[in-house]
Amino acid sequence: MHNSTTDSTTWTLQHPDGHVVSFKVVKNGNVIITNDKRSFGCIVEKARKYWREYISRGFFVSNKCVNHDMDKFYDYKRKEEQDWDYKNSTYTVPKNIEDYLKDYMSDIPNAELQEARINPKDFYKKMKNYALEA
Repeated sequence: MHNSTTDSTTWTLQHPDGHVVSFKVVKNGNVIITNDKRSFGCIVEKARKYWREYISRGFFVSNKCVNHDMDKFYDYKRKEEQDWDYKNSTYTVPKNIEDYLKDYMSDIPNAELQEARINPKDFYKKMKNYALEA
């Protein structure tokens, strides 16, 4: 989804005895391999050979971490939200106030309109003891 914002991807291999090796694939296609305290860089084809060698020696993938270029990531997310807002905006400006009121009144349920039409003075006159009934 956000491949264009990926700065680097780090794969961590672990051996059952506790040794850890990480392969960091950076933007330009190079790979930085870190084994204990030693690091070195190489091209992808050579890194694949090292990967296969570690897997054949009993290492397994324990983690994958994707690091994003956050400026590009936030720009992408803002653009995605703006596109979503634009596509999903359904509000149109009414031509006159009557059209606006018709639209507004059509959204109110009939029960609420009926309740609003009752005169409050008549409502309280019909009740025997409105303080107790409330």
